[in-house]
Amino acid sequence: MSTFIFHAHDIRGASGSMLVRGRLLSGFIKPRQSVRLLGKNGGDNIASVISFNKSQNGFDVLVLDAFYNDNPYYCNGLWVVGINSGEFTFIVNDIFEIAGRGTVVTGEVSSGNVKVGDTLSLLTHNGRNTPVVVSGIEFFRQLVDEAKKGDNVGILLRGIKKTDINISDMLCTPQTVITPIYVDNVQNVTNSASLGKKKALLIGNCDYKPTKLKNCINDANALGEKLKAMGFDIKIIRNATKREIDEGLNDFCRMSHNAEVGYVFYSGHGLQYNGENYLVPIDADLNSPSDIDYNCNKASYILSKLEDANCNLKVLVLDACRVNPFTRSWYKGDSYKGLGVMNGPKGTIIAYATSPNEVAYDRTDSIASNSPYTIGLLKMLEIKDIDIVSYFNKVSSYVYEITKMQQNPWFACSALTGEFRFSQKSFAETDCNKQSETNRVNMTSKYDMYLIDCGPAKLLVAKVLMEKLGLNIPEAKRLVDNTPVLIASKIDRYSTEILKDSLEEYQAVIEIRESI
Repeated sequence: MSTFIFHAHDIRGASGSMLVRGRLLSGFIKPRQSVRLLGKNGGDNIASVISFNKSQNGFDVLVLDAFYNDNPYYCNGLWVVGINSGEFTFIVNDIFEIAGRGTVVTGEVSSGNVKVGDTLSLLTHNGRNTPVVVSGIEFFRQLVDEAKKGDNVGILLRGIKKTDINISDMLCTPQTVITPIYVDNVQNVTNSASLGKKKALLIGNCDYKPTKLKNCINDANALGEKLKAMGFDIKIIRNATKREIDEGLNDFCRMSHNAEVGYVFYSGHGLQYNGENYLVPIDADLNSPSDIDYNCNKASYILSKLEDANCNLKVLVLDACRVNPFTRSWYKGDSYKGLGVMNGPKGTIIAYATSPNEVAYDRTDSIASNSPYTIGLLKMLEIKDIDIVSYFNKVSSYVYEITKMQQNPWFACSALTGEFRFSQKSFAETDCNKQSETNRVNMTSKYDMYLIDCGPAKLLVAKVLMEKLGLNIPEAKRLVDNTPVLIASKIDRYSTEILKDSLEEYQAVIEIRESI
């Protein structure tokens, strides 16, 4: 399945960049992800993602590191696809019917191959996903059994009428359409680390049969102790059965009613089946797909219980994407590697040990006592005064690095206002760091930020300035071409941290001074 499919409604371009407004129809988008730009006329260009913003003025906005001209351009036929190698994509160029046989679509195969008898997804610009079956392929007026990338073909489809297909629709490898997290009501998170109840439930499962996992209980213990030291009331469940997980979750949510933070961490086996994520208890007896729902714990149930508890901020962390031994003998294509994307209620952060539909490591080497993801969770908690969104971003980057780009943690959150920080500097710590300019002033102080050097990625730095500061293209270009230069004046400390992190990611040199 493609990592994401995005249908463009219109495009605005500048030298070296492209802003695309449209709708994310399937999957998830990550910064710096390589993508394909597919058009109905057979165009196939490569680009990379700079940023993605959900649902602005009715559209999603995708900024790409790709060349386009400076004039606005309406492009109803463009698809932006994050695609796995070898997957089939095909943009419909024309449609007609053959009486008594079915509907034929013509166009060029953009990627992958297709065979007679294959089941495909037909995706439309409004998000409709219709399964269709290929009953014939014509290539240069000859019937063939298979078509590959670059072939201009007619594909005979069974199960759909001509009136249900439009030019520029996409045929592709079957997709599980995953709606991104859209939240109508914004949850307000206003606490500091010292305000309100903070509750954490940690579950570690190792004793599976026939093969045990090594580090899951260590993961729950280590993270639990760290959170406890930060003022959380913690509960740890080790080697839990399905009943023990359910009972532990019910008890935890009763104790967490109206808490400022409800935090649930799970380390162990998990699986994805029919669009649902499951935690696998140690007593799970899985011999066929029908056993999953009865023997495993639904991850979505945890989210609903946290919502029932009325926690202001709900956090679900799943280190549960390890190679799954349970489905190998009865895999039929409905079970995927790792876990899938979940929708959460307002005020929710859902964090995964790796990207959806991928697997995570149990350990980085033979002597490590924790998984790479838990190592990252623990390591980044050492950063004082970090907000929770920046925290999970840094965890992802750290784990990606220590696993040599083999594991890429991912998280999603609703639009939170305010902020939550795991820990804040005490007055004593602040006093001890008076020599540090960013530590010696209080949170109400205002700052000026200077861009001293763009580093090697001038274009990407300009895109960050456009995105974060609301600049237009000429303004951003002027700033990056005239360093050192003042880029932000009299902004709060939280804003400086967010902007500084975003720019330093591209090796820009930043200087922050207290505003006079």
